[in-house]
Amino acid sequence: MTTKYIALFFCAFFTTTYNFSQVVFEEYTFKVFDPIYKSSIAHSDIDGDGDQDVFVTGYHENIAVARLYSNDGNGVFTEVSGTPFEGVSVGSSAFADIDGDGDEDLLVTGYTNNNQRLSKLYKNNGSGVFSEVPGTPFDPVSFSTVTFIDIDNDSDQDVLITGYTSSNQRISKLYLNDGTGTFSLVAGTPFEGVSFGAIAFADINNDGNQDILITGENTAEQPIAKLYTNNGSGSFTEVTGLPFEGVYNSAVAFSDIDNDGDPDVIITGKKNYTQDISKLYRNNGNGSFTVIASPAFDGMSLGSVAFADIDNDSDPDLLLIGHSPYTSTLIAKLYTNNGTGGYTELNHQVLTGVKNGAITFIDVDNDGDQDLLATGLNALNKGSSKLYTNNGDGTFIDTSAPFIDLSYSAIAFADVDNDGDEDVLVTGTSNFNEGITALYLNDGAGVFERVSNTPFIQVKRGSIGFSDIDNDGDMDLFVTGQNDSGQTLARMYSNNGAGIFTEIPGTSFIAILAGAIAFADIDNDGDEDLFITGNNVNQPLSRLYINNGTGTFTVSGETFANVYSSSVGFSDIDNDGDPDLLLFGSYAPGQTNNITKLYRNNGGTFSEITGTPFQNLSTGSISFADVDGDGDEDVVLAGKNTAAQNSTKLYLNDGTGNFSEDVTVPFLDVFFSSIRFSDVDNDGDQDVLVTGMMAQATTNFYLNDGTGTFTEFTAVPFASIAAGAVAFSDIDSDGDMDVLISGEKQTKLYRNITCFSIDVSTSVSGNTIIANESNATYSWLDCNNNYLPVGVTTQSFSPTVNGSYAVEITQPGGCVSRSACVQISELGIQSHGTEEELLLFPNPADHTVTVKAPFSVEHYSVLDIQGRIVKEGMLNNGTIDLSNLESGSYLVNFKTEKQSVTRQIIKR
Repeated sequence: MTTKYIALFFCAFFTTTYNFSQVVFEEYTFKVFDPIYKSSIAHSDIDGDGDQDVFVTGYHENIAVARLYSNDGNGVFTEVSGTPFEGVSVGSSAFADIDGDGDEDLLVTGYTNNNQRLSKLYKNNGSGVFSEVPGTPFDPVSFSTVTFIDIDNDSDQDVLITGYTSSNQRISKLYLNDGTGTFSLVAGTPFEGVSFGAIAFADINNDGNQDILITGENTAEQPIAKLYTNNGSGSFTEVTGLPFEGVYNSAVAFSDIDNDGDPDVIITGKKNYTQDISKLYRNNGNGSFTVIASPAFDGMSLGSVAFADIDNDSDPDLLLIGHSPYTSTLIAKLYTNNGTGGYTELNHQVLTGVKNGAITFIDVDNDGDQDLLATGLNALNKGSSKLYTNNGDGTFIDTSAPFIDLSYSAIAFADVDNDGDEDVLVTGTSNFNEGITALYLNDGAGVFERVSNTPFIQVKRGSIGFSDIDNDGDMDLFVTGQNDSGQTLARMYSNNGAGIFTEIPGTSFIAILAGAIAFADIDNDGDEDLFITGNNVNQPLSRLYINNGTGTFTVSGETFANVYSSSVGFSDIDNDGDPDLLLFGSYAPGQTNNITKLYRNNGGTFSEITGTPFQNLSTGSISFADVDGDGDEDVVLAGKNTAAQNSTKLYLNDGTGNFSEDVTVPFLDVFFSSIRFSDVDNDGDQDVLVTGMMAQATTNFYLNDGTGTFTEFTAVPFASIAAGAVAFSDIDSDGDMDVLISGEKQTKLYRNITCFSIDVSTSVSGNTIIANESNATYSWLDCNNNYLPVGVTTQSFSPTVNGSYAVEITQPGGCVSRSACVQISELGIQSHGTEEELLLFPNPADHTVTVKAPFSVEHYSVLDIQGRIVKEGMLNNGTIDLSNLESGSYLVNFKTEKQSVTRQIIKR
């Protein structure tokens, strides 16, 4: 028998209530298509209404799906119900009118949820209703490609299919159409069978016939890139002497990039374990090709490439999306064509890199420009589907994210339309250096829509604040900043109660930028007064404006230090019932003469408190909160000090307004900062989010234990920003605080999906870790590898390698939570020489795993987490090549003369 020894050490206490490890945020996008990966996309006008509909296959939440979406003509898609399509992944699909009846039929290939390969043809009845065609000759395949083309010039659509068959053969098979949709296999073609490949047709030698380029991994598991010319009747001959390099996990596309009348080609993919390529080849006019050295595109694999005229200048631009091993990142790079085949990368695009997916250019909204649909695994190793609309000049907008990406941002939440949920206003500098002031209304479920035709000034480097200045029960708005003409402005807007704003004329506010504003009732008369700091005509300024109760403001006679690059905060620091004032900033333009001043409020008049411990700062943020639960407000200050050093410090209040520095806090020192407190884990104390600039932009989240002791919590997906803004709000009325983050050319909303009732405790029995929450779904995670899934989805998990593991638990209602990590530090296997003993090493493995067995192994099969065979064969020199597999957990099954033996392996 086999004996296993495991030593378990728990990273945190376990209870049946929530703990720190439960806090879960996810980026909140607004779904157009279900997130999907290992996908294919095909589009066509299936119902004859003049717009492009979309068919998508792939994994959605680890289940293979096939989804058909109908377009309303404006780019709004609705999933078509009751379709006959079987869900598939790692496949391909294509539309074509196979029977000449004027509507688009569909061929689908891939791997089903029943561990079967599939190739199915569906006929369209003309209105977008499909029925399966029985008795087709197509081999079921996965890791496949499908392309329709008229290869024999008889005016009907033939088809070429490549992939991995059920008999573990790689094929490249050509089928001729008789014109009625009946296909027959063409025997004796010279094509090498491939999987993990790509194919593309083009008339490369201008003889009127469609030639073919095939890439992928052949039967000998070698990468190829082979071009075959067509004699016009569908007979092909391989072209030799070409500069193409063989690749797998590949993508190819033809286009006449230089307007010389012949098609050029780009080829991307993996040459070997360590090298990926992306190479553009110019056609010399006779079907021979020369590599174009400049620009040097990033090598990539597991990606997609596509040509399209994105800017309507009549030449083909180029998009590359995939995995780049050199930077270990996902790339999405768009290049514009100068008309002669010279490409220049377009910066400031919103496109997100994905791998194991598909892309297609499509005019979804019938406005005459090419939009983009992209699917695949994103940087968090989760499925993604994003529709990007083109504004006509090649600038794309992510329809899944209504917020404009901004830098130098400001954010303010308020219920502007009195419907019981919080709306949001965001200002900042767009990716095109335009000032933006955008109001987004919340539908109550956290879905936001931008309000058009608002009267607000569009500003950069501004400050914003909501307040009911006229005591009519709705939130009015004050905006400062600089417009696109360089003019500094300040405007107050009155709300009619329904979220419709009107500028209040004749106000006397001094215009500022690079400053801060704050509302507070400083004189206890029941209305909110306004404090302003910032840069006015290159001079620092600080002003207090007193509200008369109807929204009319007059300048106070109080004198404060004039500052810009400033921050301000009101708080009743001495518990006397009125708000005191803390401010910092620069008081000499262009100098590092920074000051921090605390002013005590004496019923509406202020006096400076001297001898405070605060550093003199600028270019930062002030945030008050009672961090230690003693009934008074403490404060965090972050910014640049007079020694030009970054500084983030927490100061504790003794209840009378006397502060002392807490030197134990783990906060990183930042400037260009934004700090916000919120109780994100519903434990009754104030946690904190800190953003800003160190050597680079950073965002760090710290959980409070209730005594003011903070611990950094790293399992959050927040974007790193500086010179931006963060704000908390319960956007979806589910009782927890969500967060909006803006800066560094991005604006992202994160929903708090922490489950406060879920049992995230675990227990151990022998060598098995068990999730104590029942009636849920489970995904075990590798804590030491960015919480990536290990491929086990049962309630219990028996690790086979040392490491630290947690379980993500999803309740039937969709609530998701994560346990603390369980550290496995010693894991050994003692063998007594039985036939069942079989070892795999190294484990985890990078590319190759060695098999050690005291018996003859006849055959092996590698299965993914869904139980599908992804690789199999005879054992070769005692090793198995895993290089074509994605990172994750797999089972390897070995067949002996007497039985089967299974081992788990982790591919890094």
